Amino acid sequence: MTEITALIQSEPVWAILIAIYLVAALGTFIPVIQAYRVPITPHPEKKNAKPVEVVPSNTEKQIDESPDFDPDTKLRLKQHYKRIEGALKVWKKMADQNKRVHQYSMFWLTLSAPLVPIMTQAIDGPVSKLFLTLVSLHAAVLLSFQRVLKPDQAYQAYRQSESDFYDLYRRMLDNPSAFGPDRKTQLQRYYMEVETVRKAARRREIQEYFPTFDADQMYNQLTNQMNIKPINAPTIINVPGAVPTVSTPTFDPMTGVVLPPGNVTAAASPQPEAGGTPSTTSVNVTTTIQDNSTSPTERGATEGSGTAPQP
Repeated sequence: MTEITALIQSEPVWAILIAIYLVAALGTFIPVIQAYRVPITPHPEKKNAKPVEVVPSNTEKQIDESPDFDPDTKLRLKQHYKRIEGALKVWKKMADQNKRVHQYSMFWLTLSAPLVPIMTQAIDGPVSKLFLTLVSLHAAVLLSFQRVLKPDQAYQAYRQSESDFYDLYRRMLDNPSAFGPDRKTQLQRYYMEVETVRKAARRREIQEYFPTFDADQMYNQLTNQMNIKPINAPTIINVPGAVPTVSTPTFDPMTGVVLPPGNVTAAASPQPEAGGTPSTTSVNVTTTIQDNSTSPTERGATEGSGTAPQP
């Protein structure tokens, strides 16, 4: 404690700057913490915490006042909005969180960019070095979060998802004929477009928490490690004593299963005795046979009967 007091007394100006910087950095971080603490729905133990509110909040009244829908359609629209209201609150909260993180990072990164080279010229003691280290470390951490989590892009994605849904919602109320000629088509088209917006927002949420996750790249790596060839890729089948064949996997749309290549069975006859007739190996292939023989006679026999002479 005596050594710390001596250091502070040796460079009081730099010690005051360190205290001011810490207070300012922590004080400006409070709005970020508040954004993360906002509940999605009212919490019984957090009565003072205001939950996320979606806009507009009077959707049922807007649907009831629409002259274009019958009672059954109005009920369906209300139920659909109730089911997606939770997602809208999540998007709004995530957009606010990423917006505040981005604003906090940009403020301090912009401030530290000219501050560090200026302070470097005035460093002459351990306390001033500590201040420079503190500013540089703070900026490095913020820059890492900014590059990895990309809060600016996350904010744009969630805000865009909100805007896309409300555009669809307003279009459905104001001009339902834009979705189709009849009520059934209009509702189905509206549901499909809303589902597309939800999938895009969900994909963005996964990428936010797993920024390096790429589903396509992961699938390719797994298939390469397991030596799985893509669907419809030809497979060379080599059976001892038979002509190499090419078989192609098939996809069964009824079961959703990729069927393996054509079943290959080989029944080898005993070796011929001296002066006897050469035996043959029967190959039953359900797909096209690739003939690698050089003799026209052998090729014709192979294509006609599905058998190949024993070499």
